[in-house]
Amino acid sequence: MTQQDLFSMLMPSSTQEDATIAPAFDPASAVLPDGFYDLLVQSVAAHDLSSAMVSYARELVGLQEGLSAFEQGALTLLVLATLVEQRRGSTRLPIHSLRGAGAQPPADLQADGGRVDESRLVEIIHALVAPEDGEDTEPGAPVSDYLKCLAGLLESEACADLVGGPGDYRPLIVDGPYLYQQRMLFFEDRLLIALRQRLGLADFAVAPETVRGALAATLGAMPSAGEGRGSMQLNREQKYALLSAVYRPFTVISGGPGTGKTSIVVSVLRLLARLGVAPDEVALAAPTGKAAHRLGDAIQSHLQALPANEDGVDEQLLNELDGARTLHRLLGYSPARNDYYYHENNRLPHRVVIVDEASMIDLFLMERLLSAVEPGARLILLGDADQLPSVDAGAVFRDLVPSRVQMRSDWLALLDEEVVGAPAGSGVLASHAVRLETSYRMDPKSPAGGEILRAAKALNRGDYAELFEGDAAGVKVREGFAAIESAGVEICEPGEGTRGLDAQLINGFVEWWYGQRVANLEGFRELIFSAFEFDGEKFSPQAQGDLDRLFGHFSGFQALSITRVFGTGSEALNAALHARHMSFLGFRAGTLASGRLAVGEPIIMLRNDYERGLFNGDQGLVLDVLIHDENGRYIKSMAVFLRDGEYMPFDLAALGADLEHAYALTIHKAQGSEYNSVGIVLPHESLPLLSREILYTGMTRSRRSVLLVGAREQVEAAAKNSVRRFSGVADKLAMR
Repeated sequence: MTQQDLFSMLMPSSTQEDATIAPAFDPASAVLPDGFYDLLVQSVAAHDLSSAMVSYARELVGLQEGLSAFEQGALTLLVLATLVEQRRGSTRLPIHSLRGAGAQPPADLQADGGRVDESRLVEIIHALVAPEDGEDTEPGAPVSDYLKCLAGLLESEACADLVGGPGDYRPLIVDGPYLYQQRMLFFEDRLLIALRQRLGLADFAVAPETVRGALAATLGAMPSAGEGRGSMQLNREQKYALLSAVYRPFTVISGGPGTGKTSIVVSVLRLLARLGVAPDEVALAAPTGKAAHRLGDAIQSHLQALPANEDGVDEQLLNELDGARTLHRLLGYSPARNDYYYHENNRLPHRVVIVDEASMIDLFLMERLLSAVEPGARLILLGDADQLPSVDAGAVFRDLVPSRVQMRSDWLALLDEEVVGAPAGSGVLASHAVRLETSYRMDPKSPAGGEILRAAKALNRGDYAELFEGDAAGVKVREGFAAIESAGVEICEPGEGTRGLDAQLINGFVEWWYGQRVANLEGFRELIFSAFEFDGEKFSPQAQGDLDRLFGHFSGFQALSITRVFGTGSEALNAALHARHMSFLGFRAGTLASGRLAVGEPIIMLRNDYERGLFNGDQGLVLDVLIHDENGRYIKSMAVFLRDGEYMPFDLAALGADLEHAYALTIHKAQGSEYNSVGIVLPHESLPLLSREILYTGMTRSRRSVLLVGAREQVEAAAKNSVRRFSGVADKLAMR
């Protein structure tokens, strides 16, 4: 096995991150201080990395000959630091502390007033060698010793087999004050090439009067952005986004929850259709199957809400527009080849490609997407730059949205909008990006929606005082679960004098959540014990109606966690809610059901299954299905999913380990989803992953009710911890 083979194994997909895939490695045989390996295994769990990552890092470092035990330990820490930083959404790790004390740090390491922040590398190594009490303890050495050792190794090139410079083929690459994993730098450079090519394309030549006429026909009738129907006037930023989508080969639209991104997609489709773009020339996509389904359903709902028009364009869109697909399906991903059908030498055939939830797109997939779109086509990305980055490496969407955008005066004049006072940004991206500021989903006039909106904005500013202090506090503190009103943002805290989250609080949440959310549907018991009739092609009308009720019920709420692991992670919550459900079904505590998944339980897919048309993140239910086929009539417990608008049952055994319970999801998994209510279980202690971005993302999944479970100190810790994602995309584009 080569060094590069080993290093590529350091970065498995999130669905593969499990200790069962670790290579045959005996930590007792490692040339490391006693207990050091076990310490690292414990430490990486707090960063949501598996113990397999420690094995891989140690195996890789072991290929460099001539190193002492301490040097190998230091290099193992350096490799793990790149993985921790990648897990945080970065593509590179600042190593200013290793490049000489007198060197000027890069701009993104400077804080307000020119003060130099503590090095990220120092922070990570400290967390790895002292994960619990914040003090350097055995078997780790002082952080300064590791930094001094690493600086010496890089200066002397004693680790030249593992660490190189730009252009070298080494697992780690030092590029100025940053350390890259080699394939991160490779794909970042490829992405930059594709971005520069697209940003350099000329605008489309469309006569202003033609656009003005098409705009008038498009904006004459719009569906409401809220519940119900009616006319809605697009605001200045929304209308400007339409013109960017018409004229620009590349447009990036960023907006928070409910800022009308779906309304813009529908308006873009209607406007371009009136400018000659046929429905079959448009591709709609999203990173996950769930987000794609939601986009397609929302577009259909908006189009159906439109009044009839004389030109018939909207009706044609409604009847002929293809549904949204996952990006992997759009690009023709082949698991067997681990490659894509569409790429820079075989471009997508579409004139318009619209991608929603683009903040979830990682570095590698964004590069493939940009490379596959025709130079003569429009590429439109929509998302929320304030949300979490993609689960895998990269924060590309954030890098594409500058803090200040540039509005063109001629476009504003075309919209009959005031030109004076138009925000002026700078840089190549400023004129390709649009920021949406007004939220329609969380209407401030609605008490519940207004509280969520205010709390989310305060959290995003890091304003802890606005969350908890004063009569208008954004978060209401409840003494117990019986006091919860299920409106706005509420928090249930541990009992006074308890450390972290006591078992009583977690058990109380599980009991309350199951009773008030999971089983709180009239006729729930009868429904989940029903046998849903299926003739081999489709469910009976009665079964479809009952499935609509169940799926509609489960889509209205979601329990969320920060991590998968620990007592407050999704795994523990799913196990507790599964046990509560088994009790509801009549099984006594300690008895076993006929399988790990029981009838009436929510489930989620863990990987893409192209043969069955199921994708990572798709959610369904375990139900009894009454099948009648050539073998007769029989009842079988199956996994039922909504696929392409139709309910379909799948054999549980065939899906096997690709399924797990979905009572609780990590906030990463819930990106791209919307619910009426969410419950967020906070960790016992302030984990590195607990940030304002992750809590903001979790809270803004809900329209009406957010329940926080945990100590308010953890909310304060999240508000103070703004994740700093280091990427070279924006910096290198600015250097063009």
